Formats: sequence, structure tokens, C-alpha cells
Amino acid sequence: MHKKFTMLFACLMASLGLTAQTDVSSYFLENAGFDNDFDYKSGATNVVKEEIKSVKGWTPELSATYTIVGTYEFGFKGTFNGASLPAKGYDGESGGGLAISTGWDQTFLFYQTVTLPAGTYTVNVPTYNGCAVTAATSQLAWIPSSGTSVKSTVKSYAANSWTLDKITFTLSKATTGKIQFGMVAASGGSANSAKLVVDYVQIMGENMDVKSSLAEVISTATSLYGDGSGVDAATLKAAIDAAQGVYDNGSASVVDVLDAQSALEEAMAIYRKQNASEENPLDYSQYIKNPSFE
Repeated sequence: MHKKFTMLFACLMASLGLTAQTDVSSYFLENAGFDNDFDYKSGATNVVKEEIKSVKGWTPELSATYTIVGTYEFGFKGTFNGASLPAKGYDGESGGGLAISTGWDQTFLFYQTVTLPAGTYTVNVPTYNGCAVTAATSQLAWIPSSGTSVKSTVKSYAANSWTLDKITFTLSKATTGKIQFGMVAASGGSANSAKLVVDYVQIMGENMDVKSSLAEVISTATSLYGDGSGVDAATLKAAIDAAQGVYDNGSASVVDVLDAQSALEEAMAIYRKQNASEENPLDYSQYIKNPSFE
């Protein structure tokens, strides 16, 4: 993704008094670009017929345990379930993509749960079809914990070319939900369905109320700081003051605010760890998948 260009464009639009979208993927998603942890690298000539690999950061929902899931670097010279990868990504850049292939009406999807501030969002998922068959139903969707879901209408992918799958939705308040993507295969074997490579999942934000989220984090951090008697409280206080400075800056950009929030959340995590005790234990359940079995 052309992140530098995106930021320069956003700054130009802001200077002209126009609304601009900002790429905020890295603040809400892990492994949004599939550009690391390759199962197969560029130039490899493997013939991969059936293999399900884990995908860092993404929770899978697979209705079958066969066919293909894997992260491939662009320029891979082999095949996955008979399909090929492009030499470069959707934007003409290097990196990699997530290859998925299945059949028999099976569903392969992946999701991450995020909390997005109020605003308007477009989720872009450039997807390459590495074979001549075009049938498959996109599973790209925003599924909020409460409210209306928004789903892609894509039901076919052009042969041996890119399709820009995308959805747009507006949130009136901070909302937790799932960003998901994937496919439902056509009837019959996998030879009857498109064989897909997802370049990246990109969240573009517009009119985001990021300062409200920052204010909540500042309030939480201030309560955590308390009377300042904790271990290394001065470091936490400095992070709170820095975040407050960004909050008070009327010209702070979306990225400035999100960076300030991330820095303060990291400072809080460190502070909690430093001050953990038997009387004040640290809750690690956030690192457990599905801790409440819901």
C-alpha cells in the first residue's frame, strides 16, 4: 500500500479544507498486509495441493479442514490448488498475500474484532483470482456487536486479474465489531470456484471522532496514576501529559491522535505490569482466544 502517498494526500486535503480519508489499518488490525511470515517465498516452485496454514492476527472460520489457506510472497512460481500468484501486488508493490481455495459450497473466512471511533469507513480488500473460473461469493463484511451489518455484494472474481472488493459504513459512536473477509465456494469441487489471493485488508477512515477515544484513554490513565505513588509513576504521568497535549492541539491530525493513544496505552500496559502484585494482579485474559467461550 502506498502509505506515504496516502498521508501526503490527506495532509493536502486538510490544508484545502476538504474531507480526506486516512489509512488507519495499522492502528486497528494486526497483519493487515500479509507481508511477513510467508509460508512460501518468491521464486519457490512448490506445487501445493492441500494445506491449511494459520494466519497471524486473524481468527479463521473454516467449514472444512481441506484445500488451501496460506501466506505466499508475490513472485511465487509454483501453484496453490492449481492456481497461480501474480508477480506483484494490487498496487504494483512487493510483499505477499493470503491464498484461499476451497469447494463444495464451503465457507472460508477470517476476522479480527476491533473498536472503531465514530466516523465513516471504507474497507478495501484487493483480491486476485489465480485461475480461469470466476465463481465465489465474498465474505467481506463489517459485523457490529449491535447494529446493522454491511456486507460485500461481490459474487464473482475476474479470471487471472484483480478485483477491488470494498464496503463502506458510517458509525455514529464508537462501536465494537468484526472486520471479516473470505469466500463461499461454488457448488461442486474446488475446480468450480475462483482461487483467491487477498493482497491486504485496508481500513480508510473519514470524519473520525478519534479525540473522544483519546479522552477516554486519558481518563483511564489518570485514574490508574492515582496519587502518583506507584512504581515509575513519573513515566506514566509524562505519557498522560503528552497525550493531553495532542488532545488540546486543535490542528492535530487523525494520525497524531491515534499515535498519542497508542503510546499512552502502551505506557499504561507497562505501568500495570510494573505494579502488579498478589493484591493487584494483572489480567492476561486478553491474550487468550475465546476466554469466555462465547
